[in-house]
Amino acid sequence: MKKALPKIYILLTCALLVFNACSDDTNEQAAGGGGGTTPYNDTYKLNLRDTGPAGGLIFYINPNADKDGWKYLEAAPVGAEAVNKLWSSSTGSVGVTNGAIGNGKSSTAKIVAWLNGKSESDRAAQICDGSTFGSFTDWFLPSSSELTTMYQVLKQNGVGDFSGTYWSSSELNDVQAMRRNFDDGTQGNVNKNTSHKVRPVRCF
Repeated sequence: MKKALPKIYILLTCALLVFNACSDDTNEQAAGGGGGTTPYNDTYKLNLRDTGPAGGLIFYINPNADKDGWKYLEAAPVGAEAVNKLWSSSTGSVGVTNGAIGNGKSSTAKIVAWLNGKSESDRAAQICDGSTFGSFTDWFLPSSSELTTMYQVLKQNGVGDFSGTYWSSSELNDVQAMRRNFDDGTQGNVNKNTSHKVRPVRCF
């Protein structure tokens, strides 16, 4: 006949299991929070124009979140904005012509690698990629469609403190990239060595 375990042993075992479960959850969120990209987490339950976890504004809710691994796009507050920045001073295509929603992050990574190879610094994509705001470091330069959605959902609803013209991470060719004027809503392609504003975004 097996001897019953002491009650104190059972209680200590349960306590350790609960502690480990909480620790794992905390570590997972910490890994996604202060240091990098937050994993897709539907517990946020955010709506358009709500304040996001980084202190910015939600401007897009992804209907394909389970497939893509992220649900929200958050635009940084105006305090994270940079002004009078070039897209690039070099000619040549980076190959980031797809301006669809969801492409800003990968396009930014390509642009940053390209700019670094050209020994450029302080350019629009590099500024976003190097930003730390709200303890998050996973910011990027929005694609043309992401920038358009920011204009429609935030600016046209009077939130976000947008003014002037902003760069996107989408290019047209060797010498031009897309920008949008948030004052009158117009968009178009201009030379990459033109100075415009930069507003970082992130997905989670």
